[in-house]
This record gives sequence, structure tokens and C-alpha cells, in this order.
Amino acid sequence: MTPERQKWWDSLSQEEKRVRRDIADFKTAIKNSKASLNNSVGHSGFEKCSIRYHKKSIRALRRQVGLSPILVRISNLDFVCCPKCRHEVAAPCCEQCGQKLRWG
Repeated sequence: MTPERQKWWDSLSQEEKRVRRDIADFKTAIKNSKASLNNSVGHSGFEKCSIRYHKKSIRALRRQVGLSPILVRISNLDFVCCPKCRHEVAAPCCEQCGQKLRWG
């Protein structure tokens, strides 16, 4: 790991590190399930179900990683919006899509 990347990693909270590790673990599980699916003849239903489960889990975990809200200006009015759904926000997470926001 480069020194810059290590510095970035060290600056993350323990919760965000855990979420990012879990995402990496689920990606590895998907890779293994796909390899198993390509190598085996039977039990393909289980592997496909496992892949779908892991992908849904990754989508849910990504919403737990805080993103910075964006500032949108419309005719001299400023709105703070969610970077995912562009819904106006004022809370720690978007009420529309559930994305966690990093205010700071």
C-alpha cells in the first residue's frame, strides 16, 4: 500500500473500515461462487442465489459509507442534496434513499 493510501486508510473511522472490509469479503465470495458455478454441473441454483444475496448485501453496505453532500444552486438558491438521489437533505442520512452522509 502506498504511503498516501495508508494515510487515507488510517484517517477512516473504525465503522467505515469494517464496512469496507465486509464489502471486500462479499466481493471475494461472489468471485468464488462464480468460479464454483463455472466448474460444477449441479447445485447451480444455490450458487446463483448466493451471488444475488451477496450483491444485495454490497448495495446495502455501500449506503453505510458516508458520502459528502453536494451543493446545488437553482436561481440564486442553494440546496444541500444527496449525491446518490439528488434529494434535498438536512439530516445525517438521506430520507429518500438511506445514503449515509458525511458532514464536515
